[in-house]
Amino acid sequence: MRHLQYFILLIIICVSACENSKTEKKYLPDAVGRYDDVLLVMNDADWEDSLGEKFRINFMLPYKVLPQAEPILGINRKSPRQFNTLLKKYKTVFLLAYLDERTPMLRLIEDLIGRDKVAEIIANKTAFYNIKSNIWANGQEVVLFLGASKSALLKAIDEQSGDLLKEMQKLQLKKMKKMVYAHGKNELINNSIGAKFGVQFSIPKDYSIGIEKDNFIWLRKETTDLSSNIMIYKFPNEMKLDEMMTHIVGIRNSLGLKYISSDIEGSYMKVDSTLPIVQERETINGIDIIKTKGLWKIQNDFMGGPFVNYVLQDKHKKKLIMIDGFVHAPKLKKKPKINAIELIINSLEYNDGTETN
Repeated sequence: MRHLQYFILLIIICVSACENSKTEKKYLPDAVGRYDDVLLVMNDADWEDSLGEKFRINFMLPYKVLPQAEPILGINRKSPRQFNTLLKKYKTVFLLAYLDERTPMLRLIEDLIGRDKVAEIIANKTAFYNIKSNIWANGQEVVLFLGASKSALLKAIDEQSGDLLKEMQKLQLKKMKKMVYAHGKNELINNSIGAKFGVQFSIPKDYSIGIEKDNFIWLRKETTDLSSNIMIYKFPNEMKLDEMMTHIVGIRNSLGLKYISSDIEGSYMKVDSTLPIVQERETINGIDIIKTKGLWKIQNDFMGGPFVNYVLQDKHKKKLIMIDGFVHAPKLKKKPKINAIELIINSLEYNDGTETN
């Protein structure tokens, strides 16, 4: 009987331990911080020498193109000794370390990935980045940029920082999703866009239709401090997508002249040539696009802001579609507002149905 009681007690302890283990894994705290905040953890001495300088040159860059400079990443740098339980809740944590010297960062990395993995990286003389999710908090991304040596890490930053920065910007947009769609989606507008243009994306519920024509629609979100806008325009496909690059500004200006103005008579929207535009080819959900960023202004008035413009072929390659987002927010930071528009447009997909024109 005593053996039976002992056996039952052992089973209860094991089950309890398993349940506690599941509970610990399940109930991580929620990540905190702004969508673009990044907690950088690296050695104090390294921050002051060539490694810190290399990081600043490659990652602390301004967002293109805005009226006033705003950083792509909001960097907050801490040492490994300062990296406490509270800071481990950050939405994005960036760990930068080389592994062939005994430093506080090495101890942190060993605790995270294990000594065997550290030894493997050193033996292979490699340097790389990796992004892991939900290590210390739910909704968290942890970037590990590791090198077998400082020289290997410096070289890897030069070679890989561009790709990593693009990945981090995509993660930023994903983190905005809950905020942008806080009130849900406007299915009526989404269905109308699908039928009219042969593409669809998720328009938030707080957008409404400003102007609607056979081949054009202007969507608006208006608050006290913000005017957020999306224009969609379909036109004949008379040239290849690459050939469109030199025509995008002219087409956008024609739409601004026709549809967008202020209260002042004779005013109209046009691309501001004060700063050069930035253009690149991208692929969104399998769709090839030309992406253009720049500044707009209202001619004969004192209004302006950033815009982001996408041009793509329709599903049957018979017409071109221009999707243009622009914001006016004189009292606010512009990057979060234009990022929100990018998030919306990046949900772009071809419509399975048949468009009406």
